[in-house]
This record gives sequence, C-alpha cells and structure tokens, in this order.
Amino acid sequence: MHSQETASLDYYLPLDISYDPNIPKPKDIIGHEVGEWHVTHNKLLFYMKALAASSDRISIENRGTTYEGRPLILLP
Repeated sequence: MHSQETASLDYYLPLDISYDPNIPKPKDIIGHEVGEWHVTHNKLLFYMKALAASSDRISIENRGTTYEGRPLILLP
C-alpha cells in the first residue's frame, strides 16, 4: 500500500469475522478511519479507555509516564 492510498477498515478488521457490536470501532471514538490521520496520544488513550469500558476482557494498567508526562498504558 502506498502512503497516498486510503486503507479501508477491512484491511485491519477482516470482513469474514463477526465482531461484538458493543465494542466501538476506532472511527466511533477517534472521529476518523484508521490510517486517514495521525492518531494523537490523547485520542489513542481515549479509545483504549472506551475499549476497557465496553469489554470485560480488557483492563487498563498505567505503567508510568513518558518523559513528556503522558501516561504509558498497558491493555492486558
């Protein structure tokens, strides 16, 4: 794929698999499809929190902070 091409969501999430409709798609949270724009740290963090809130299979652990003071998050 070239940098000018737009990746569709099925590039990341195959269409022949059923997904839990309660899990939000990235576009629902960050406001654009994956690959259309750079995902900022705060948008990525917001999406990870939305994933953890929507599934009992995901939890969030704060593992520290970056040198800029941003949280380093782990989704076990």
